[in-house]
Amino acid sequence: MRIKKLFSVIIALCLIAVTFVMNVSAEDEGIRLIYEIETHNYAFSESCSAQETQYLSYLSIGSQELRECIFEGLYNCQAQIDISKFGFLPTQENCDMLGDFIWKEMPEAFHVGNKMSFNGCTDLLVYINLEYNCTAEEYQTMYADFEKSANDMVKDLKGGNLTDVQKALLLHDRLAIKCEYDYENLKNGTLSYKVYTAYGALVEGLAVCQGYAEAYDYLLEKVGIDSILCSSDALNHAWNIVYIDGKPYHVDVTWDDPVYENPTQKPAGYVSHKNFLLSSDALKGTDHVAKNDDDSEIVDYNTSPTDTTYDSYFWQNSFSEFHLMGNNIYYFNNNGAFCGYDEKMPLVDAGLGDINGDKKIDAMDVSRCRQFLVETETPEDTSVKACDINKDGKINILDLVHFKRVLIYIG
Repeated sequence: MRIKKLFSVIIALCLIAVTFVMNVSAEDEGIRLIYEIETHNYAFSESCSAQETQYLSYLSIGSQELRECIFEGLYNCQAQIDISKFGFLPTQENCDMLGDFIWKEMPEAFHVGNKMSFNGCTDLLVYINLEYNCTAEEYQTMYADFEKSANDMVKDLKGGNLTDVQKALLLHDRLAIKCEYDYENLKNGTLSYKVYTAYGALVEGLAVCQGYAEAYDYLLEKVGIDSILCSSDALNHAWNIVYIDGKPYHVDVTWDDPVYENPTQKPAGYVSHKNFLLSSDALKGTDHVAKNDDDSEIVDYNTSPTDTTYDSYFWQNSFSEFHLMGNNIYYFNNNGAFCGYDEKMPLVDAGLGDINGDKKIDAMDVSRCRQFLVETETPEDTSVKACDINKDGKINILDLVHFKRVLIYIG
């Protein structure tokens, strides 16, 4: 069950307390324009305070049904979507909430324009009126590409024994590798609307911070991890708050993906982890603080993340991508040593892979492993441990395959 916290309390408070469903048609008298809103990048409406911290189930208050209803209209680029069956009162707060729900909590709504209006009658919101940046046919093609890209990025993370921390880490790195900050168009004032969306990040590989954040939110949702967008007007910036075991942490993929004026100069596989799963105090230490004229600090964003468990975690000592091979995660530390996630030390120091004891993993080790498999050589106890690189307690063809994957990654 997907759990979200940003809008649930608001929805629960704003629904009409009735036990019947009201059906309203376009011909009903008294339907009129209730409210118009316009989105602003990075900003949430006042009614959807980023400081809200309680959890409630979306499904328990019908929000999954709301999302499905809205998406059916979005998928066909309907100019008007009927929401009368949900019984929302015609208030400004409800209109703001629904706008934020679509713009900030539905990354798949990347084609929706920046203006929205609502029609209703005396005691009921009836229609959401929308504008789109493309036709229905264009969107459906884009959406197929969007879903394929997202599913390709998460398909090997479902099932298995990976923890939520490991999944969040791998997706953080995959997104940073796949996407580049659109520095060139930002510099020239020619940014497309797509760079503010998850589509820009996941399909076209170009985004600004909002696009990174919405893409990360969508990827996390696909592997069952809850997150919300966090934004600062003072910093003109957006990132994510991710929930691990019910505790919130800041994650800023954008600032962990260094910007190069010439993207070809960026080292392959280069990813920082300085802004991954941080407390609010630690986040301030990575320059997430604006200044007033008197040099006093401006912190105008959600500071609910207080747990410091990961503030100085071992991934801080790596500027390379964490990579999943089989059921194991590997990475290079800042000393250039190839490490296993579980050992948090160089793989050879953990006694894995270095069969011939020369303090490196290379083709000679693969050859020794092959000799063990065809029984032309009997391994010693230390060689058995080193050869069992996938750590299943056996030496077999899977270890040989794993060796080759490691060598490809190192190379």
